[in-house]
Amino acid sequence: MLLLKKIDVYLLPLCILLVFGLRATAGQLVRTKYEKHRKQGDKICRQNTECVSRFECNIDLEPQNQQKCRLGNELYTKENVVVRLGEYDFTTDNETQYIDYRVAAIRLHPDYDHATHANDIALVRMNRPTIYNSFIRPICLPKTNMEVYSRNAVVAGWGQTAYGGKVSNVLQEVTVPIWEHDQCVSAFSQPISKTNLCAASYEGGKDSCKGDSGGPLLVQRQDGRWTNVGVVSWGIKCGGIGIPGVYTKVTSYLKWIAVNAQDVI
Repeated sequence: MLLLKKIDVYLLPLCILLVFGLRATAGQLVRTKYEKHRKQGDKICRQNTECVSRFECNIDLEPQNQQKCRLGNELYTKENVVVRLGEYDFTTDNETQYIDYRVAAIRLHPDYDHATHANDIALVRMNRPTIYNSFIRPICLPKTNMEVYSRNAVVAGWGQTAYGGKVSNVLQEVTVPIWEHDQCVSAFSQPISKTNLCAASYEGGKDSCKGDSGGPLLVQRQDGRWTNVGVVSWGIKCGGIGIPGVYTKVTSYLKWIAVNAQDVI
């Protein structure tokens, strides 16, 4: 995340329960690290291992349709992943009363294209109901006809604060405009479909970055509630002039979410 400021965790919804990019496997609230967690002994994905931007590198579907995600030479399944809700500062233990959950199921979009990152979205089912508190709150899905082009949005994450630099231990946010679709298409030689959104400052310097993949693009409604309109998918470096970040457009997948979430929620 480039040119970000520390956010007030009481104001920004941190609980993206269902929608996340495959490139993050379990979204911004899941991390994996090689060393043992001092409390549970679980492998929790930590972005300085590049798992958030690289966890999607080799996704193998077993005959039983079990997802395996490769990080380096190691394979991870849902049994190896912990979902943490409510995290803010990874250098401070439980200052936000975060809660860790086991993953019961991960449902990939069946038409996900590894080469183009088309249909870069999935659902996760946790092993028990979520407990809401001051730091963990649900976020709204957008209405089908919600117009987001040319509106300002907030993207949040623990990704790099400069391209090729270090990831942040503290959750960051930045406000960026959502580009018109034609502007987005013109910015890339790669295919951009109607199921994508683009967002970044036009003058450069404000953008999502490596390690933010799977995180939310948020728009605040008139009633003050936040809506998750996009999921960080891919980009070319970070913060370049005229080169926005590319997001999965959530409104394009509302029907798929509704159908597949019936036995996931």
